[in-house]
Amino acid sequence: MNMEDYICETNNSKNIQSLFNLFEKYMSDIGFDRVILGLMTDHPRLKKEAEHGFLKNYPADWVERYFDQKYVHIDPVRHKAYDAIGAYTWDELKASMQLSNKQIQMFNEAEDARLFNGVGVSMRGPGGAIAAVGAACSVKNGNLNKDILDAANLMSVQFYTCYWRLMEKKVTLVHLTAKEQEILTWSAAGYTKSQIAHKLCISVHTVDFHVRNCLAKLEAQNITHAVSRALNLSLIHM
Repeated sequence: MNMEDYICETNNSKNIQSLFNLFEKYMSDIGFDRVILGLMTDHPRLKKEAEHGFLKNYPADWVERYFDQKYVHIDPVRHKAYDAIGAYTWDELKASMQLSNKQIQMFNEAEDARLFNGVGVSMRGPGGAIAAVGAACSVKNGNLNKDILDAANLMSVQFYTCYWRLMEKKVTLVHLTAKEQEILTWSAAGYTKSQIAHKLCISVHTVDFHVRNCLAKLEAQNITHAVSRALNLSLIHM
């Protein structure tokens, strides 16, 4: 694993997915083939709310179990991120804390899902923002030394730095025309396309044209998703 190559390649990433793919690849090179990113606090400069595990390659059944059991509320790895900076291991937390039965169950089930040698990396962004990376190995081994933790910490910080830069650029670049803003605002108020067309004295076909542009600009799957993203980015207001 060449850290210089990693930094160079991630700095040149064009989008979030390609950045995450590089992070996956290089973390796997040091033994962590399972990684996940969570925003522990709101990131207002990026127009992003706190969200756990939105970029990840953890096993889908484990992620579903984690949320179904509401482990997000009692997970000591997650809670540690609020007062730590840098890398820490799951084993350190298990040894230093008096775990509840549910926390013990969570760690046991994580191992059942083949998540071994787990680590957390807590990071700080501008304006007091907090994010954290979780990483684990799908094969159990005892090779988790300081050099590996230092490398995981450095790669996670670089990943978060590049993520921040790409997201900030993305927020800045999104621009809606006045007509697109009008249509999304009326959509947010519950108006149908035909009602919006009548309001704006244009055809439904023209409304559809503007909606398609909104979906493309906001990378949205449908009009509801576009409205949500536009509100989140403060491109429209209710």
